[in-house]
Amino acid sequence: MNTLPDKSAENEFLLLLNNHRGIVHRLARVYEPDVHARADLVQEMILQLWRTYSSFRRDSQFSTWMYRVCLNTALTFIRREKNRNRYVPSEDLPSVPDEMPDQKNEQIDMLYRAVHTLSDADKGVIFLYLEGFTGAEIAVQLGVGEVNVRVKINRIKEKIRQKIAEYEQQ
Repeated sequence: MNTLPDKSAENEFLLLLNNHRGIVHRLARVYEPDVHARADLVQEMILQLWRTYSSFRRDSQFSTWMYRVCLNTALTFIRREKNRNRYVPSEDLPSVPDEMPDQKNEQIDMLYRAVHTLSDADKGVIFLYLEGFTGAEIAVQLGVGEVNVRVKINRIKEKIRQKIAEYEQQ
């Protein structure tokens, strides 16, 4: 018995994935600072999305389901890599700039650098917040109360502000 989706489901999946591919890449960047490991994480997320696509019940938007699958995959991937002792924080790796960064790219890089210092759970919360999810939607995604989410977001934003201030002083 073949459990893989048929050709029309495959085409539908590829179209949906293409329309929402930014989710995968942005979430991977939040959880994996190293560009090479990030590419592995992106592949892992796409593979997991494909494996579980037949279980997508369509009682929510594809993007909502995609966030959940990718977030769980990222957390599992990071834990597995840390357990293998192969995870090396990016600040320990030499970096070669691709080009001269402009002001906006520097600010974005600083934001990601600050986000990388957060716990895995906080990264998930701030990622959803930055993606435009409301407190209520984040609460549903994470299975916690909306008030809890709002408090977490405020605390996380303060942590990020402090880290960015530290980076600007360096």
